[in-house]
Amino acid sequence: EPIDQAYLTQRYTEKAVDFIGANKEEPFFLYLAHSMPHVPIYASPDFLGTSERGLYGDVVQELDWSVGQVVKALEDAGVLENTLVLFTSDNGPWLPMGSHGGETGGLRDGKGTTFDGGHKVPTVAYLGGGVSGVTVAAPVSMLDLLPTIANLTGATVPGDRVIDGRDVTGVFTGEDAGDPIPYFYYEAFNSQVDAVRLGEWKLKRERSFWVPDLIMSTILRWGEFSHEELLFNLESDPGETENVIDDNPDIAEKLRVVLAEGDQIEADGRMLVMIGTGADRAGYERLLISAGVVGLVLISALLVILFGLWRGGKGLLRKVFP
Repeated sequence: EPIDQAYLTQRYTEKAVDFIGANKEEPFFLYLAHSMPHVPIYASPDFLGTSERGLYGDVVQELDWSVGQVVKALEDAGVLENTLVLFTSDNGPWLPMGSHGGETGGLRDGKGTTFDGGHKVPTVAYLGGGVSGVTVAAPVSMLDLLPTIANLTGATVPGDRVIDGRDVTGVFTGEDAGDPIPYFYYEAFNSQVDAVRLGEWKLKRERSFWVPDLIMSTILRWGEFSHEELLFNLESDPGETENVIDDNPDIAEKLRVVLAEGDQIEADGRMLVMIGTGADRAGYERLLISAGVVGLVLISALLVILFGLWRGGKGLLRKVFP
């Protein structure tokens, strides 16, 4: 039986509200991970056509409704002022999905890259008695949430393992967020550190890719696969448009040392490969077709080169392939 995903947001919300009501008398942790707006995207009939941004906008409006329902449930249960509410996203937009993949808001590239368009996401936090109406520019990672929540709730993190991340309670209470620490950016498909941020500075390693960059960026619309070593000041250049490495050699060298330290960190996890439902086909077919086009272009170019060598390569290929 086909899965009707149009009502997923409403069903998730209903379960979350029920959970709050059932656990309001004791401390609880609610992790509400909506399927939307990951492709394939769906909105319920109540929200279809209600935005000016097409289906993606409709989906986001329904998510906004969902957040409102959860906050109302916390209010009705009398626990809102004793609750940390966090709303965030897992990664930047998936550009190959077009209008269904989201936008970066001016940041460079998207999901799958180590430019900020792939990593920097909006986060909204509410904490009763904490700071309100303030925008915080200090970098915070998903890795920081575990030690932060542990501190706020009086829990103790396990001492028998390395806990990635740091306690950033000060970000939510209006106190000092602490001294800047390095944040490492990893490539999408392996464990190599590709870039590092320290304060407002970000250093990105030189990269080379044997597929011509023009093909990858034009057909896949998926970032830059080859570039020189890059240094950005994210405070003055959040779109990562100006490489200032030649003007700041001391900063670049300092970050190279930090990158080398990051190389010593060994991942103890594994890549998770997921296969979606049949409804995913519409989005993934586009990506697969793009990859196929890239493959055909490369094969065609290789055949042209080989044919040219065979015809005029001083008999070299004729001897190998008579």
